[in-house]
Amino acid sequence: WIEKDHLRPSLSLDGSIFYKELYLTVSDWQFHIWKSCGTKLFVSPQSSVLLTGGKWSRRFPGVLYISTCDGSIDVWNFADVSCADFPVTKLLTSPKSITAMEIIDDESTSDEALAIGNSDGSLQVYHLPLNFLKKPKKIHSVPESLAIGGGCIDMKVDLPYSEATRKNASNSNDGNEEKKGDDEIKQNVPKLENFLNSFEEFEKSCAKELGIDIVEE
Repeated sequence: WIEKDHLRPSLSLDGSIFYKELYLTVSDWQFHIWKSCGTKLFVSPQSSVLLTGGKWSRRFPGVLYISTCDGSIDVWNFADVSCADFPVTKLLTSPKSITAMEIIDDESTSDEALAIGNSDGSLQVYHLPLNFLKKPKKIHSVPESLAIGGGCIDMKVDLPYSEATRKNASNSNDGNEEKKGDDEIKQNVPKLENFLNSFEEFEKSCAKELGIDIVEE
């Protein structure tokens, strides 16, 4: 699909790892949220300063970060209907324009960190003070709807799994398969015994008709 997006050139494009059908595009003064079917779900209010980029959170579903030319980052939380039309907070990093932004995903900590490059050539790493947001611990804690565009939009949840989680899931499935196999064997034991008894009776009947004596061990 192809759709007209911003009037000015797009500066950033990023997809959500929790909702694979959501995309964020950022231009000079606004950002848009798109659904992969070509539907524009949200158009942000016009910013008072130039925007320089944007990223979906890798730890918090429905949260995104918008960087600006004054060195600040606007944090939006579309998982909370009470604050979906405005930034929940503004992070002040430096007085220089943010020219690059990447999320550092360290599984050894519950924090989310942003690596930020500024127009003066410096690199800064911030551990975000997002104590008002809770990291989802289970797939059921990832919201299945987001407050976008003044309403709740139902979303298909795609929870990212770490390698350890995949291994645990695999081991759990192996254990379930093994238990299932044991249960099937137990259910079939009586059937096998009945079959053997019937065959033994048939064997004796045939031997009797043929005049053969069967020596039992």
